[in-house]
Amino acid sequence: MNENRESATEIKVGLFVLVGLAVVGTMVLYFGGVGDAFRKSYRITVELPDASGLLKDSSVLLAGARIGKVATAPAILLRPELLPVVKRNFARLCGWIREHPLLDAVGWDEAIRRFGGQRARIDREEALQVAARIARERRVAWGDGLSAAETLLLLGEATLGGPGPYPRRDVRGPLRTPPRWAGGRLPAEALREAARAVLATRPGACLPDAVTTSTGVVGIGTLLVAFADHLCGDAAPAGVAGEPYPAEADAIGAAVERAIPEWIVHPTDLDLTNLIEQTRLQCWTLKPALRG
Repeated sequence: MNENRESATEIKVGLFVLVGLAVVGTMVLYFGGVGDAFRKSYRITVELPDASGLLKDSSVLLAGARIGKVATAPAILLRPELLPVVKRNFARLCGWIREHPLLDAVGWDEAIRRFGGQRARIDREEALQVAARIARERRVAWGDGLSAAETLLLLGEATLGGPGPYPRRDVRGPLRTPPRWAGGRLPAEALREAARAVLATRPGACLPDAVTTSTGVVGIGTLLVAFADHLCGDAAPAGVAGEPYPAEADAIGAAVERAIPEWIVHPTDLDLTNLIEQTRLQCWTLKPALRG
């Protein structure tokens, strides 16, 4: 008799545990979304006038109940028929800016001339001060109010022996990563060859990533430090092995790499490798803020 009672008790406990597990499992499937993969579903594409705040995997609710999720991040629809309208509106905006009595639309060069506060020429004494700092820091750096690209050309002018003052040359950063220097020391004649090569860069054009001398191919990062060493008294400097761009370029490139995927206009699988490298290379044109 006791055995029958014990068996009945065990059966009741077992049934209670099974029911409890079934309830918990149902709750996990329903509220945790685990069962989505087992339900029949279909895809719906919706056009919205404003999709701000709508993120991938966001829940889709109907009367407070979850009926689906956002499968992909929203993308801007580029309708060809709207392009003429956009162009007309942009042309009207440009016309309004040009004609407004309180606005003065000027080019980039004119804006720099008006508001940059930068001198058109640099004397030799200041060039030697910039060279001393670069030789001490052993890296691609800029002068006070000068970009690294302008500094390279300034020190190139000084390396050729001119008394100064030297003209400020507005150029862009290189389009390819400057190579590492695997050679030895650079004699004075090789430095003068390199100086003439970089000074051949036309205003507004991009610097070469490297120049060829009688000693070998030298990247402009190595060359900048070598120019500085030479102006500080080293007859045959070695420059530095690497330094393809200013040290600040790594932080700027990392910031751009974090920010771009958040822009809805870019596809999620966009390859940022070349874009980030070009961002770093154009840091050759960055200038320190002028103190008032």
